[in-house]
Amino acid sequence: MLKIIQDIVVKSQILLLSMYAYTTCEIDSVLMQLYNHHPAITFVTDYVLYCLLYIHSIMNQYYIEPFDNKWTYTAYLSHTNGYYALNEQYYFYNKYHLNSNLFMQSLAVESIEHIKEKNNYIMMINYENNTNIKNNINIDLSKDAKILKSPFLSICYLEPKTENKIDIKLPKKYFIENNEILSPCFIYRYLKYQPLNFEFSMNYKIEIIDVDCNVFTLKPTEYIKIKNNGYEKLRLKN
Repeated sequence: MLKIIQDIVVKSQILLLSMYAYTTCEIDSVLMQLYNHHPAITFVTDYVLYCLLYIHSIMNQYYIEPFDNKWTYTAYLSHTNGYYALNEQYYFYNKYHLNSNLFMQSLAVESIEHIKEKNNYIMMINYENNTNIKNNINIDLSKDAKILKSPFLSICYLEPKTENKIDIKLPKKYFIENNEILSPCFIYRYLKYQPLNFEFSMNYKIEIIDVDCNVFTLKPTEYIKIKNNGYEKLRLKN
């Protein structure tokens, strides 16, 4: 009798679990359809999530990117009284800019004024599918560049004094051909836009393991250029 009761309980649990999994999948499917096919729902959902992220960033004292993701960005590092600062500016574009390379070129040239004659700078142009990143004044307006597979298994920032590690997890849209990443300004920006406490100086190390399991260290005088078949380690000129 006890065996029969145990079998009934187990089967009931399996049935309830199956019903829960099925119901959850159906709800997720409906919600995704609503999100993908109703712009108003998409906007409200994204805005609510952004507001929560904004509150979290204030509480933990880190930066976040603007809600409007149609932007160009320039920043440079300054060093005053022993401390580094990220001097950044966002410039926003619209659909009319996107339809004309001339408009986008004009916006990019305007944004360059912020980093003109500066050292350790970065320029980014953010599109829906990719982000163009340069650490030299070389405007790249490519909108539909092919996303490449990351050539790295892991990237870690090692603090100069403590050697504490912070994992650097880059968005897939950063991995396009000829993007220039992991320069000092890029690294400092990344650290400012994540919630963990950190120390920064020009004695840091970036520890990298690539897809072929090669392990190497990137110095503050170096950066990575993404190539179609991998990457290239280069020395900074600015």
